[in-house]
Amino acid sequence: MSANYSKFLTFIICCLGISTQAQDSLSLYQNIENQLTQFRILNSEYYCNPANMAGYSTYSFSNIGLNYQNLNKETYLLQEGKSHKTFSLYTNSYKAITKNTTLWGGASYTSTQTKNVQWNNTLDLDRTASMVIADSVGGTMNLQTYRFNGGLAKNFTKFTLGGEVAYNADLSYKTQDPRPKNVTSDLYLKVGATYHLNSNYNIGLSAGINRYIQTSTIKFSSEVYQNALYQMNGLGTYNFYFSNKTENAFYSDFSHHYLFTFGTADDLFTVTAGTLFGTLTKDVTIGNSTSTGNNSYEINRLELRKNFASIIKVFNLTDSYKIGGKINYHKTNKTGTEVLYSNNTGILQKILEKENYEFSNSELSFNVVLQYQNNGSTVYLQPFYTVSQTKESKYDPASQQNFDDYFAGIKLWYLQQLNKTNSLSFTADIYQRTVKKASDLNMLTLSQHQGINQWLINDYNIKNTNYKAVQAALRYDVKVLPKQSIYAIFALDYFKFSNSAVNTQSTFSLGITF
Repeated sequence: MSANYSKFLTFIICCLGISTQAQDSLSLYQNIENQLTQFRILNSEYYCNPANMAGYSTYSFSNIGLNYQNLNKETYLLQEGKSHKTFSLYTNSYKAITKNTTLWGGASYTSTQTKNVQWNNTLDLDRTASMVIADSVGGTMNLQTYRFNGGLAKNFTKFTLGGEVAYNADLSYKTQDPRPKNVTSDLYLKVGATYHLNSNYNIGLSAGINRYIQTSTIKFSSEVYQNALYQMNGLGTYNFYFSNKTENAFYSDFSHHYLFTFGTADDLFTVTAGTLFGTLTKDVTIGNSTSTGNNSYEINRLELRKNFASIIKVFNLTDSYKIGGKINYHKTNKTGTEVLYSNNTGILQKILEKENYEFSNSELSFNVVLQYQNNGSTVYLQPFYTVSQTKESKYDPASQQNFDDYFAGIKLWYLQQLNKTNSLSFTADIYQRTVKKASDLNMLTLSQHQGINQWLINDYNIKNTNYKAVQAALRYDVKVLPKQSIYAIFALDYFKFSNSAVNTQSTFSLGITF
């Protein structure tokens, strides 16, 4: 066991000792129902304002647990890898310190091994996908992830203030040529406030910043043969000058977001809307330097804009029945700029900045919710329908791929108290994805590099494939002490594609809740 892992385990144990003090006294069913209530998950955007976390839960709770996950894919996007095994240790807590003060926080350590990762030597594809360092060989990526977060909300007579800080750190590497080493630092800060218009309604504002850095360096152990490295620009294109001249990249992102919330005190009606602005830059160095400096050159810039909104309304029909609905909208736009250089004079000089890449995705989702709760039983149903549209384009050379699809399905949750010391719960998401419209493959401009062409065609075919999915989990809780219980979770995800391929993921968790 590494020294860092031992220190992290000690930290979590200390958190456990702190969290176990002065817990609320609840029955096992009440405790589990409070933690797993689906209406809180349905309303997750509303709690992005840390001031609203004061009403996140009626009771305090804490968890510590272990998780093991095994994923195997028969069809997959090459940059994401074919399979992975993940082990994680985690803890989280929500605590009402006083009537007016609430604390929450969490920490986790995760170790992941992903096999057959190809055309990608960096982390966080959701940020860097269009400008990764790529190679055709691929291999197994080993990743260690550390996550910490904590927040505070304070109630006053007419308003509530809240703040939260989160920090994530990743380290990844491969043990075969090419051998990338990636280190990321990801810091989130946000503050929020809500004003109590009257005893029934709250209006809130929140703002936050995110600072992200990733340093990627690649080395070769072989002095005889070194595989080609490509500094990608998006949709299979790459920077001709800096590819094979550089074995590193420095990614830096700074984003800021703003959130508006409006809702009732009981959270049965909420409106949430927000926007995010960000700029991700990529610098490379020529020579031995591994960070920005005099021989560092910015070669890509990605402007990010996100907008989202949701509205939820739930009605209490009787003491046992609730019915409601949610409409949710998300839109993401990314605009990529390539920075071009000339060395005609023997000195590398910037000559042009060119907007040459665009990605957009929008999703509109409709949900209906129904819950029945009585005598130690809870049944929750949530049919949903989501329309999604994705467009990705390069201007020079002209190339694009577009997909219009929809998801239709239902989410089920069932919680049953077996007796005073035992409970059982079952969750299932059952849905299908259908591609309604897709651009022709010939709208993708293929290059003279056969490996890159195969990559583009493989990913296009997967994105243009329908599938059906069942994601189910069974959880068993047993109370061992008046305020502590042990839980075990087994989950299985099954994806069946129209090309007959099957992807499966199994998860096992064991933990303590108190």
